[in-house]
Amino acid sequence: MSWRIAIRHRTGYKYAEPVRASYNEARLTPPSVDGQHTLQATLAVTPAVRPLRYVDYWGTAVDAFDIHVPHTELVVLATSMVETALPRRVPAGISWSELAGPGVQDRFGELLAASSFVTAEPELTELGRSLRAESTPVQAGLRAAEWTHETLRYERGATHVYTSSAEARAAGKGVCQDFAHVTLALLREVGLPARYVSGYLHPAAEAEVGEAMTGESHAWVEFWAGDWVAADPTSLAEVGSRHVLLAARRRSTSASPSRSPGSAERAAGDEIHSGSSCACTVIDSSRGAPKVVTMATSDASRPHPIRIRPLRRRLLRGSKVHQRSASQTSIQAAKSMGAGSGGTSRSGKYPKT
Repeated sequence: MSWRIAIRHRTGYKYAEPVRASYNEARLTPPSVDGQHTLQATLAVTPAVRPLRYVDYWGTAVDAFDIHVPHTELVVLATSMVETALPRRVPAGISWSELAGPGVQDRFGELLAASSFVTAEPELTELGRSLRAESTPVQAGLRAAEWTHETLRYERGATHVYTSSAEARAAGKGVCQDFAHVTLALLREVGLPARYVSGYLHPAAEAEVGEAMTGESHAWVEFWAGDWVAADPTSLAEVGSRHVLLAARRRSTSASPSRSPGSAERAAGDEIHSGSSCACTVIDSSRGAPKVVTMATSDASRPHPIRIRPLRRRLLRGSKVHQRSASQTSIQAAKSMGAGSGGTSRSGKYPKT
């Protein structure tokens, strides 16, 4: 059963006194990839500005915009309509010797290396050897996601935006970002190229009329074993109709929906986080009768950082910044029997490497 999902993502930031300039990037346009087709996408910024759109190194659509008029509030509203497909059948994959070949190692070098957020650990190295000895590459990748799911406990507030995979594993808990980072660390120790995926997840596989539920941004992983295979270590749900991909990259910080490039300084109150409220319309085409499900939350914890702030700290000198934020995401999903179930997957050709 495929879905048609309408997404409304609103992020707001307020200042106590006028700010004279800010430089920003938004990655809020779902790409059209295997298993996901974007029918419509718009971005509106207040104060009014015309964003410059380009495609970055990882294949993600980026809207860059500067504001050079005094303002006390910044609002970014992204809307999109996306058709998704059923989960793709897991491929047979390739052998370990093929993965170790120079062609694969050169093509995916960046997705095999550790980083400050996806760290190498002796314990994971040993576990990786065990998975390689007992499994095919595809089996090892899926078992890595299962291991993370069993090892970590989902707990909001236990970690923060800059928590590394080693810190999350030591704590034994975290949110979807941490589950993804720990899984990436293990996948790379196994020898599987792997990337962090940010997007949205509709929380109910079978939405009932009038049922209240939570909707929010989400993170999962993809690993390469002859083709891209998606895995959701937080829930172990199949990545398919309920998932909408925004960006796929090495780690979470480069997959943030919004950020201010070039700023190494962080002022008090300069970070705000994504909250969401969702509404889902379920359509059964066999009867043609729409069923409406509402989901609502105001979640100021995190799964993904939204950073909208002046590029240079001096622009805030003498100004007090309210630590007040408003961020909303609304998702409307429609699923129809049999439509769009041609076995495609969002993971197949994204990004170009």
